Amino acid sequence: MKISLNWLKNFAPSLSESSQDIANKLTSLGLEVEALEEKDANFSNVVVGKVLDTKPHPNADRLTVCKVSIGEDEPLQIVCGAPNVAPNQLVAVAKVGAILQPGSEKAFKIKKSKIRGELSQGMICAEDELGLSDNHEGIMVLDESHMIGSPFENYITKDTVFEIGITPNRPDALSHHGVARDLIGYRNVARLDEADIEFKPAGNAITVEDKAGCPIYTGVIIRGATIKESPSWLKAHLQSIDIRPINNVVDITNYILHALGHPLHAFDLKQLAEEKISVKSDLNTPFTTLDDKSRQILPGMVMICDAEKPVAVGGVMGGQNSEISEQTTDILLEAAYFKPNRIRKTSKTLGISTDSSYRFERGVDYGNIHHASKAAVKLILELAGGKVEDAFECLSELPEKKPVQFRPDRVNQILGASIAPSLMIEILENLGFKVLTKDLPAYDIEIPSFRPDVEQEIDLIEEIARIYGYDNIVASENLIATYPDHRDKKEYFSDYVRQLMIGLNFKEVLTNPMLQTKDAEEFSNHLVKTLNPISEDMESLRPSLVPSFLKIISRNCHFGTTNQQIFEVGHTFEQITNQNYSTENEFVEGYIEKNVLCFALTGQKEPQGWNQHSAAIDFFDLKGVAELLLRKLKLLEKSKFMLYNRSCLLLEIEKDTKGKTTDVVVAGKLEEVSTSVLKRFDISQPVFVAEFDVNALKVLSGFDVDYEPPAKYPVVQKDLAFLISKDIRSQDIIQTIKSCSNLIKAVNVFDVYEGSAKDSTFTNKRSIAFSLTIVCQTHTLTDNEIHALLNRIIDKVSQKHGAALRDA
Repeated sequence: MKISLNWLKNFAPSLSESSQDIANKLTSLGLEVEALEEKDANFSNVVVGKVLDTKPHPNADRLTVCKVSIGEDEPLQIVCGAPNVAPNQLVAVAKVGAILQPGSEKAFKIKKSKIRGELSQGMICAEDELGLSDNHEGIMVLDESHMIGSPFENYITKDTVFEIGITPNRPDALSHHGVARDLIGYRNVARLDEADIEFKPAGNAITVEDKAGCPIYTGVIIRGATIKESPSWLKAHLQSIDIRPINNVVDITNYILHALGHPLHAFDLKQLAEEKISVKSDLNTPFTTLDDKSRQILPGMVMICDAEKPVAVGGVMGGQNSEISEQTTDILLEAAYFKPNRIRKTSKTLGISTDSSYRFERGVDYGNIHHASKAAVKLILELAGGKVEDAFECLSELPEKKPVQFRPDRVNQILGASIAPSLMIEILENLGFKVLTKDLPAYDIEIPSFRPDVEQEIDLIEEIARIYGYDNIVASENLIATYPDHRDKKEYFSDYVRQLMIGLNFKEVLTNPMLQTKDAEEFSNHLVKTLNPISEDMESLRPSLVPSFLKIISRNCHFGTTNQQIFEVGHTFEQITNQNYSTENEFVEGYIEKNVLCFALTGQKEPQGWNQHSAAIDFFDLKGVAELLLRKLKLLEKSKFMLYNRSCLLLEIEKDTKGKTTDVVVAGKLEEVSTSVLKRFDISQPVFVAEFDVNALKVLSGFDVDYEPPAKYPVVQKDLAFLISKDIRSQDIIQTIKSCSNLIKAVNVFDVYEGSAKDSTFTNKRSIAFSLTIVCQTHTLTDNEIHALLNRIIDKVSQKHGAALRDA
């Protein structure tokens, strides 16, 4: 936002600091000055002239030959191409030798020349040629206060323009009045003069059907106005912040917007059917806005209509069918308050961003509507004439602002300062806050309507710190900081997982949670799409971290880094389509958000050297990393890797309830990325990825370690070989064996035999041999105890899985 220093001093005449000091002060107040432009008058050899005579150029239809007096003995002959040049005009004349816009890329020198055969001894200037604005519609016509022959720079006021970056929570600072209020205090800022009018209930003149979207609507009818060019002071104010003057009435609405921060809109009253206004939000129709574009209006958008048709998009832009023109004599001046969320949605949907919508969608001051309207009416009556016929208002429920409790002691505790309570109250009152009660230790503070961002005591504390100055808060000399002896691994589980992955020699990456839809579609059919994507790369929320990983791997491979081990802990998003789906991770109805650990490997296991051969990473390397991670999380003993398809394993983890296994949870998957997907991401080497549900790991993992001393009695090792159907998984047999006794500490597969094609014993069967480790902590196991346990194992495996013990 641009702020003119000259304009600012209209509200804060006491400002006497230098431009740089004001810029520094604004930045310290939280209104960061991003740029500062000194507008100095420097028009060497540019003087005020008077057009004495004009005649058409004999050799060009669009050129005019002018006789111009600049106060010298002989007038100059100047060829001019502007359509608005005419006799008796006072104009800015660049004499031969003048350099316009020196020091800029547009700098050029005026020379005596012949244009299409006619002598030209200078140039009659337009505003853009002098660097005053971007207007090139015609030459600049000066008023009668300019003296012929005097230097033009004598009539150009020096100014400083601040480019301020306003944060979204500070709509009160989106005006010269608001900035002045922060600089010198609410009670010291000057107000604009107002017209003496009273608003009365609208009756049938104004009807608001959508009171939720438009709680306040006012209209002032002015008849007999004359639309003409604005006076120089008004044009100068607008031009100082790069706004092109249009006509007196439109310029006044723009002036009030940038002076007070409240957008207004002026309608040609005669273009309104039955001279009535109706505020609706149920239209579904095309509408042509002031920028000559047809836009589709949808239900929910607040529209300003007359008795027959829409005439403006509420809070965003007016329509061509009711704009102010040179023929306008009767005006309806609108001042309203629209709900910010409605304007924000309308602006984004229609793709329109205007000075008005920018303010309405952040929240304008609904308490300033009458002042803004009356100030604008005052100027219209002065500059356009006419008479106020009526002033209407239509009011409904406004936002409720409850008093906020304010404790001075709490301020000093939070800031670590020693600010006097009286100074705190003075700061708040200077900002426009009203103290309702002054009984220590707590005050009740009334929040002004122009500060929609202040809702709690901490917001008031921030205001105190902002105005008091962070540089004035002295750092404590006896700062004591305490840190916990250890961090709870459950509470900081994501960080703990990150530490484990870094310990496994993986590099952490951070990827964008938004993707192109075509990339996301490879990994889910239930995408969450963004309504207004910034670009095609941000069309959908990611259903998986894998596509982002593949982009990273592809880029790194193209830059020569083919050996990669990367991981990320991040969120994924999908729509819920199955009504029976668990809503454990359903933070927003109809959508599921998961915290996911994804890690990927690709390339070679080890760099090739003179003493070793390099081997490519394979699926078992991925599985090995997963097992190491699960071991650290005390989950490996409860985990099973179940075959999903030829390139994918599912990770299942048992849920324990008081020591009894009751259920399993699918906590993730390990897979080799298919060749077709790799080709799509331009990757020519195998990639192996795993995705685990972090929340599932967190709930199931064990952090309480029970120490079990080594056995004092002999450890028994026994081997059992079973003939089993090929469709039975070895992991299921292991679980069955373990469930037979707590004495069984470990079970491992050490041999698999499937026989030959000629051996009918092994038709659809195979032999799997298991090694059992049996430990007793209380005594030495006898042969009878061991045989009894082995028989129990054989019986249970046979009954549950149809297995047969092999004798040899």
